[in-house]
Amino acid sequence: MRVAALFGSIVMTVASVPARADTICEWMAYADKVASAVPATNGAVATPDHAHLTTEVALAMFEATNAIDRRYESYLGLAKADNRASQDAAAVAAAYEVLVAHYPDQKAGLTESYMIAMDAITDVTARDAGRAIGEAAAKLARAAGGIDPAITQTPYRPRTAAGVYIA
Repeated sequence: MRVAALFGSIVMTVASVPARADTICEWMAYADKVASAVPATNGAVATPDHAHLTTEVALAMFEATNAIDRRYESYLGLAKADNRASQDAAAVAAAYEVLVAHYPDQKAGLTESYMIAMDAITDVTARDAGRAIGEAAAKLARAAGGIDPAITQTPYRPRTAAGVYIA
């Protein structure tokens, strides 16, 4: 009986391996690189849209990994998912989907990085389940990122020195 209980606890521990911090950090750094590689219009400084991208990527990855190992309340209402799904696959899929939506012209490079990360996850069932969760989280994060149309938006104006005219 003790052996069965011990074996069961080992199986549950292995099945619910959390996402590696490296996965989250690497994809956040990658999102920053992708955003900074896009030239600003007319040499202007980066706009708040660049910060919005990284926030959306982080939110999607949080929701995806949190759905598998529910430790925190969901911001977007993503349902609890199967705890045997790969959190790494979920995080990678979430980040990839958000990045491709923002930068479709960079899809080839993004897809290559995505495939390398997914190929590193050897448990096919866990990987596929994680991928589905990540895609769902990205979809919710993208939908939540909109601006309330009831609020009048002030156009972005870069900082300048006194006496410098901005068109």
